[in-house]
Amino acid sequence: MTRRIAAACLALLLLLACRGWAFEEGCTAFGATQDSVAGGGSLIARNRDKSERGLQVIVRRTAPKGLEYLGITSRGHRTLTAGINERGLIVVNTAASSDNLPRVRPAVSCDFFLRSCSTVAEVLARLGSGHAEGPINFLVGDPDGMAVVEIGRPEFRSVTARGGVLCHTNHYVLEGMAQYNRRDSESSVCRFARIHALLERSGDPLAVTDFMAFSRDHEPAPSASSICRHPYLAPSASQSGTLGSTIFLTRRGQEARIFVALGEPCLSDYVAFDFHDGLPHALTSGRAFLLAEEVSRAYWLINPREDQAVVRSLSRRYLQALVDAERAMAVQPAEYARLSALLDDIRRLINCGRFREALRRFESAGRAAAG
Repeated sequence: MTRRIAAACLALLLLLACRGWAFEEGCTAFGATQDSVAGGGSLIARNRDKSERGLQVIVRRTAPKGLEYLGITSRGHRTLTAGINERGLIVVNTAASSDNLPRVRPAVSCDFFLRSCSTVAEVLARLGSGHAEGPINFLVGDPDGMAVVEIGRPEFRSVTARGGVLCHTNHYVLEGMAQYNRRDSESSVCRFARIHALLERSGDPLAVTDFMAFSRDHEPAPSASSICRHPYLAPSASQSGTLGSTIFLTRRGQEARIFVALGEPCLSDYVAFDFHDGLPHALTSGRAFLLAEEVSRAYWLINPREDQAVVRSLSRRYLQALVDAERAMAVQPAEYARLSALLDDIRRLINCGRFREALRRFESAGRAAAG
């Protein structure tokens, strides 16, 4: 019965999309800084939500006479939607989906700030010198603080924090910017209230694991209005679903650390790496995202009652085996053949919704390799 309901919801979405319905895009961004972060520094996360499920990839870029930076985007797109540069500046955007301005490409982007700015103060200075033209919003942070920036046309507003927490979704909330709201999107308002409550609820400094849990949050139920968004699971005016989650940690005197879950974060585990680490081909090619989409389809259509922690554990093993196979391809042909055969077995089990059996298959393969 659950499978038939899920399949019917997916079919309804396809029908609405084919009829040209307009759906809201969106994202949820949130952060904590200084005394609100365990160990200090700034911690910023962003769930990327979009109606088009384009291939999500991690890219590293160096601008001519600019700074090196990396972040997440859809393959083939020119600009990042979230990133961090070599100076530890974090920049993430949220679409101004509920604005009443003409829909044009904003004059500023994450790349614009990441390649040319080192601090939050420099970002605000750039905006003040005439580079503010939206509609678009940003959450930016450096090791010492962070700021929310809302950009209309041509004005902008910002609020900075040297401690505490900040968050943003897709409607204008700062003083003087409400004029740009065409409507208060139900999804944006619900997500803003929920992430604000989660950030304020804890009296203790927040850690990366807290931000992972917030990014996976489904309250009050998995839908287009939950932080981890699933528009096909409940009636909704929005088709935007979560494509991935990125968490950035920047501290003075330390290399920045990045945590990425490509695909729905409730079913995907986070991959952690430092700024200057080599990036696995699975993350830069989009294969990790395709793997996550495969697991997600099997979960929601075939076995949605499985414990999501079990599915995340399987996703972690599945991605690691893919990375290991890519590394072995050119130098260890026998190991590559073994891993390829294992991945084929795992894929068949996943496509049947047999997640626990797939985990046991990984465990038996590990014992055989060790023996």
